[in-house]
Amino acid sequence: MATTSTPLYTDLEAILSRFRRKRSKQIAFLRRYLDVLQKRVTHLQWCHSTLLSWEDVSKALAEDTLDRVRENRALMREVATSESLRTLLAAWVSAHASPRTRTPGHDPWTTARLFNGAPDARKVGLEWILQQSYHSTSSALAHVSAALHGDDDAVRVTMTFDGAEMSLTVTAQWVEPYPISHVADAAWRASRSFLATCCSQQSDCSSLRAAVSSYVEYFHEDVGPPSPKDRF
Repeated sequence: MATTSTPLYTDLEAILSRFRRKRSKQIAFLRRYLDVLQKRVTHLQWCHSTLLSWEDVSKALAEDTLDRVRENRALMREVATSESLRTLLAAWVSAHASPRTRTPGHDPWTTARLFNGAPDARKVGLEWILQQSYHSTSSALAHVSAALHGDDDAVRVTMTFDGAEMSLTVTAQWVEPYPISHVADAAWRASRSFLATCCSQQSDCSSLRAAVSSYVEYFHEDVGPPSPKDRF
C-alpha cells in the first residue's frame, strides 16, 4: 500500500535533521573546547609546580643573607688576625734590626729563624722557609754532581770563611746495589719517619709534632733528569 508524506511529517523531519546537525556541531565544539581546557590545566599545573610562594622566596633570601653575614664576619676576623700579626712581626723586626752589625748585601734565606711566638706567626715563617727550601733545591744541588766522582761512598766538606761569617757545605754520596726506584722509595720512607725518630729521643716533642703535622705535608716528586746509573 502506498503512503504519502503529509506536510506536517515532512516539516518534522526537517526540524529533527537540523537539530541533529546542530547538536553534532555542539558536541564537536565541546570536544575541541575540552581539549583546550586540558592543555590549560596542564600548563597551570606546571607553573604551580615550578614557581615558589612568597614565603619560600623570603625564607631563601633570609638564609642566603645569613650565610653572607657569617662569611663577612669570618673575613673580618681573618683581616684582624693578619693585621695583628703584621704589627707583631714589624715590632719584632724593628727590635732585632741592628744597623751597626749588619753585613753588606742581603742575608741568604738559610739564615732565617723561626719566630718563637704566636702560632700564626710561626705558621707564616714555616711556610716561607719551606717555600725557599723547595725553590732553592736546584741551585743548592747544582754543584753536587761535580763535587763527587766515582761510584764509591764518599763525603766532601767545604768550608769558606771571609772574616765576617763562615759557610760550611757537606756533600755526601752513597751507592746502593738496588734499582733507583727502590732506593728512592726507601729514602722517602726514611725522611717521613725522621720526625718520629727525633721525637722519640726528646723528652717533650708534642708541640713540634703538632706544628709540623698541621702545617707541613710531604709529597713524593720525581726531579732531575733520568740517569742510567742506579744512583740516588
